[in-house]
Amino acid sequence: MKPEDDLRLAARVDVPVLVTAGSRRQRSLCARLIHDSRGYERPFVTFSVDDPGAVVEKSNGAWRVYDREDIVLRRQFELARGGTLFIDDIALLRAASQALLHSLLDERLRRLPSGAPSDARVRLVAGASRHLDTERATGAFCTPLFYRLNVIHIDLMSHARLAQVVADVRPSVSGFSR
Repeated sequence: MKPEDDLRLAARVDVPVLVTAGSRRQRSLCARLIHDSRGYERPFVTFSVDDPGAVVEKSNGAWRVYDREDIVLRRQFELARGGTLFIDDIALLRAASQALLHSLLDERLRRLPSGAPSDARVRLVAGASRHLDTERATGAFCTPLFYRLNVIHIDLMSHARLAQVVADVRPSVSGFSR
């Protein structure tokens, strides 16, 4: 599948999306497009893991750095209720935080029946500068979390002109929000 087809699919279904390769800006643009395509007037929460043990969060236009990933992950899920949570550089999460994220996703699936109110749901989009399948194969990334995130995989490496993809896809995905 081409990235533009993956973007259209991600716009239609409410499942986790993994965006790999490309620049941080490109991954963020994809996450924002996926969020906006659903017609969300709900929160779009983003944070980036810049190095193991530290999490950088953007909140109200200000960047903050935290030492405890587990605290931030729980907080981000709460802030994103009903909207989209974009975690960039997810491959840099420590093993304990990967396990916590997997647990939060599992809890979300167990606790929310299909008819649950939309404000209780969190749409997860994860970004990684490298391919997580390789990280998983070497044991550096949690296998169950990889499979939970890799429902739709958008590989930006296979398409050099993301700006054109977004321009091509935006009109077709905006129709899904109506």
